[in-house]
Amino acid sequence: SEEDEEIVQKAFSRTFQDPSNLSERFIKFIDKCLDDYETIKGYYAPYTTLVQASGTGKSKLLINVAEKIMTVYCCLRDSKSSGYPFRSDIANILVRDFMNEQEAIATYLAYICACFQKMQEFDRDFKEWMDWHTNKISQEKFWRDVENRMGDIKSHLMKCSKDSETTELVKKYLVKKKHIERKGSVKYLFAFDEAHTLISKNDGNKSVGKNSLFYYIRRALILLPKEAGIFAIFTDTHSNISNFSPVSYLDPSKRVAEEGFILFEPFYLLDTVDMNVNFKKVMTLKESADPQHFFQYGRPLWGALLMPSSDTKGMESEHIIELAMDKLIGGKFFSVWKKDLKDSQKKIDILETLAILGPRLCIEVAPQSGYAPDLIANNMRLCINILEDRKYVVTSMPTEPVLAEASARIMNDPHVSLTELINQLSEALKKGVVEAGYRGELTARLLLLNAWDCCIKKKNEKEKSFDDTDIIFRFVTIEDFLRSLLADNVYEKIENRLEKK
Repeated sequence: SEEDEEIVQKAFSRTFQDPSNLSERFIKFIDKCLDDYETIKGYYAPYTTLVQASGTGKSKLLINVAEKIMTVYCCLRDSKSSGYPFRSDIANILVRDFMNEQEAIATYLAYICACFQKMQEFDRDFKEWMDWHTNKISQEKFWRDVENRMGDIKSHLMKCSKDSETTELVKKYLVKKKHIERKGSVKYLFAFDEAHTLISKNDGNKSVGKNSLFYYIRRALILLPKEAGIFAIFTDTHSNISNFSPVSYLDPSKRVAEEGFILFEPFYLLDTVDMNVNFKKVMTLKESADPQHFFQYGRPLWGALLMPSSDTKGMESEHIIELAMDKLIGGKFFSVWKKDLKDSQKKIDILETLAILGPRLCIEVAPQSGYAPDLIANNMRLCINILEDRKYVVTSMPTEPVLAEASARIMNDPHVSLTELINQLSEALKKGVVEAGYRGELTARLLLLNAWDCCIKKKNEKEKSFDDTDIIFRFVTIEDFLRSLLADNVYEKIENRLEKK
């Protein structure tokens, strides 16, 4: 709705909270990458990837960094998506079918050259530059001018028959008319947000031959003169890590696979979890059950949606929980997803099972499993570490009240079979998808969770509060919980030891 859209925009415009100097660490990281590319032989192209799960602040980080580095920001979000940030107007030119490889590479080089020219002509600060080409109103005129410039540049680049000729011609377009006063190697950052459309074969099969568009944009980056000070960053909410930074033997470029070229490691340490929490404040039980409090835990998305600004009403907490439920199952509407379970006899698969149970069960997904990057890409699981060879991805699902509540509601929905979830979890253990060294602990956790859920249901029936859908965000007595957990004959043995209050 328009109201939700306004809330999301306001939430995105909130001041970037950076208690751990994340922006500075990211800038140092890309500066080192470009410095190594310029001085050390063996690196393939001047780019890297920004990898992390949804809601952790990747796009917000780029916007904040753009205040310190001259940045061209382009959101390549799917044309059918209603997400935020909005798809950039120029995306239709960059994500489309090309006649051949030469046209694709020439288009991406023309884009970089045309934007470079615009940057040289701009005489205000970096923040105003960023607003000029990302603002929903002003960007149309900006990108139309870029597109017009691209046409002329592209026609000249198409005449080049050798890579060396192309690079020499590009140099003529990258004439620096103004001095960028920053000490780092990166003078100009080209950011491609929601970049999964460059590798996706689902959006109209946007590719040239057997290669994805990402292959050709990398080829364009290679042809840039090293002294240009240009670096590219690719980021996305729903892309698989290996698509952007693959292991060498899976890389689509023969030059990388056969000649031993090095790709820069991804940047993934987005330590934004719990960044909005005031740990010094002592809370009462009543205060801790207030959405204003527990929505601050976890990734910053939840708190931003609840309180986008001091003068704007945020989303209702119930709406945010529903959004979290949709995100846990891969971005589908939960209402549609569960209807499919009922109508088409569809089975819950292992990926969905791990996503649903993850926020409550503390599941350890095997780093070598192919499910690990998929859970980061589509199901809110966080990336903790990526080994240098990129074969192993360590993931985690931190304690997040919002996701735990979303998980609990899915698990207790009448259309979702807990037995089926447990069977799929068992199958994941057999296949080595889930670390099998702590089966006893998993069983204990399932029993405790089931006891809690049953306790909440009984409490609702007793209090006749059937409209209260919260499962996690409620209090129960130890007595009621133990009564739900233990068999009657066992509970009777300890009942007298419980202190009545």
